[in-house]
Amino acid sequence: MLGRDAGDGNKAEIVRFNTPFPEECGEPPTLTHSLDVLEEASQLLVMGTSLATYSAFRLVKQAHEQKKPILMISLGPSRADRGIPDFPEVKMDRIAGPVLRAYLEEVIKWVPSPLSTS
Repeated sequence: MLGRDAGDGNKAEIVRFNTPFPEECGEPPTLTHSLDVLEEASQLLVMGTSLATYSAFRLVKQAHEQKKPILMISLGPSRADRGIPDFPEVKMDRIAGPVLRAYLEEVIKWVPSPLSTS
C-alpha cells in the first residue's frame, strides 16, 4: 500500500491479492509511482506479507537489487526467501501487528504532547 498526495494528506492505494497493478488495467500509474518512491527511499520496511503477489515481490526485489537495507516483519516463509539470493537482509519471524504496536507505544513515550507546556 502506498499513499498518493490528495491535497490534504496521503490517500491510501491498495493493490489486492492476485490482481495486477491498476495501470495494467488502464488506471493511474501505481507501479510507476511505487518504483519512484522506492528509488527515493533509503531503505524498505515490509510488514505482514508473504510476498505471494508479484507486485509486492517486485518492489522488494528492486530494493534488494539497489542494495537498500530491507527489514521484513512477517510470520513464516516468503516468496523472497526462495526467489532472491541472500534474502532477507533482516527478517523478524513475527506477526507484524504486535511489533508495530510495541514500536508505536515506545515512540509515543518520547513524542511531546502538543498540549504540554515546556
